[in-house]
Amino acid sequence: MNIIIRPAEMGEASYVSYFNMTLYRQQYHFNPCFEIYALDAMAWMMHHPEGSCLFVACADNKIVGSMQVLRQDEHTAQLRWFAVDADYRGHGIGSRLMDAAKAFCQKHGYTNVYLGTIDFLTSARRLYAKYGFELTKSWENKEWMNTPLMEERWDLKEWK
Repeated sequence: MNIIIRPAEMGEASYVSYFNMTLYRQQYHFNPCFEIYALDAMAWMMHHPEGSCLFVACADNKIVGSMQVLRQDEHTAQLRWFAVDADYRGHGIGSRLMDAAKAFCQKHGYTNVYLGTIDFLTSARRLYAKYGFELTKSWENKEWMNTPLMEERWDLKEWK
C-alpha cells in the first residue's frame, strides 16, 4: 500500500473537515453540533496559518488520514484532526502522521504540545501514550452525541 504523508494543498482543509465529520458521524453517531465545532476550528486555522500545518495521508490521490499542528503561541502547539479512514487502519498511517507532526513541532521549537481526544478512542490513546503524551484532564461533553462522552486533554511530557 503506497501512502504519502504531505502538507494539505489548497482546498483540502474543507475536505479534511468533511472527512472528520463523516467519520465521527458514521462510526460514533455524532450529531450536527460536532459539524459546527469542526468547521469553526478549521476556519480558525485558515485565518491563522503561521506556524501551523495540516497534514494529510493519501492513497491513490484519496485522503485517508489527517493530522493538524495548530500554533497556539511561540512555544505551544495543539494537535488536532487526527483521523484515519477505517479501511486503512492497521497499516502504520497513524504513526506516520504522528511522526510528521512531531518533526514539525520540533522544527518550530514547540516545547508544549497537547491534544484533545475522547475516552473511547482506545487505539488513538495508545498511540498518544507511545509518543510521550499523558492524560492530564477530562470532562463531560453533552453536545456531540445523544449520550454524554468524556473528552480528554493529553499533554506531551517528552517526545518518544
